[in-house]
Amino acid sequence: MPVGWNPSELAALGCPAPGFWGTLAKQGFKRHRSAQPRRDLLHYTCANLGGRARLIVGFSEGRRSDYLEDLVEIFNSYLIWALVLGLGGGILFSRRALAPLRDLTATVTEVAAGDVAARVPLRSGNTELNELVVQFNGMLARIEQLVVAMRDALDNVAHDLRTPLSCMRISIERALRTSDVALLKEALLDCAEETERIQAMVTATMNISEAESGLMQLEPDLIDLGALLTEIVELFEYASAERQVLIKLEVPEGLSVWADPVKLRQMLMNLVDNAIKYGRPGGRVGLAARPQEGGVVIEVSDDGPGITPQEIERIFERLYRGDASRCTRGLGLGLALVRAYAQAHGGSVRVVSSADFGSTFTLFLPEPPCS
Repeated sequence: MPVGWNPSELAALGCPAPGFWGTLAKQGFKRHRSAQPRRDLLHYTCANLGGRARLIVGFSEGRRSDYLEDLVEIFNSYLIWALVLGLGGGILFSRRALAPLRDLTATVTEVAAGDVAARVPLRSGNTELNELVVQFNGMLARIEQLVVAMRDALDNVAHDLRTPLSCMRISIERALRTSDVALLKEALLDCAEETERIQAMVTATMNISEAESGLMQLEPDLIDLGALLTEIVELFEYASAERQVLIKLEVPEGLSVWADPVKLRQMLMNLVDNAIKYGRPGGRVGLAARPQEGGVVIEVSDDGPGITPQEIERIFERLYRGDASRCTRGLGLGLALVRAYAQAHGGSVRVVSSADFGSTFTLFLPEPPCS
């Protein structure tokens, strides 16, 4: 007898009317709900054993119903937690996944507002977005470099133009106050000279900015250093003779360097010109080249009074002029140009100086990429 059922409930099943057995045989088990206020269902079948004897066989769905109800309750409770956790986790994941994009948007807004130093912070994980952030920050760094270079160039040009423009104005005012043809001609010559100085200053400043920003287009070639240095010594023959300076050239035969011929010539001419101007009158200027691991070294030395440590720290800055150069006419851009051109070639320039032995400028240029 099923659990929870009693004999009266079982008797209530009764036996089907005659003729029902065929239908019973076809349909199999039947269902009957307990007369008690229960939810159990009894699956049963009966057979006539003869006379008044009957065999009734059945089983209850109670336990299975209870089990199914428990499963439904458990499922419903866990479903609610699963929805809460899934929704919360989805929100957190989406916020974490979109955080780099929000950083990118915020950085773009800052750059648009004028802060070219703004950068997108790198976050852990998400390698693909980090690659984008690295590339974007590199682009911003490049933009900042160009903006700063342009700003510095404009500031330097504006600062440098004051002196020659003032000189031109004085010459023009002097010419306006006289009718002497000789004085008018002298004023015009002064204006022409200052105009050339302005042009040279602007050209040098823009070349330095172009080289420092990485926009300079070099046209490198294999250059015979022996021939180039010999030519430079010949170009300064008059200037060195005027100051009674002896230029000593030392370069191995067949030594060559990979560089832009025009830019290298300008670098060497600036260094030799400084060595002659600021060296000791009647002294000696050395011009030497030698191979070095990874490239070629060119040295320009003099036996002048030397450069103080304080001046060495600033000597390659634009427009900087040391105490020894203030009485000499110049733009203060020569060494800045040398450094900018050297760096544009992937090389470097440095100086070693002392009061006893003078100064030595060392220019290093790397080997060509194909080597």
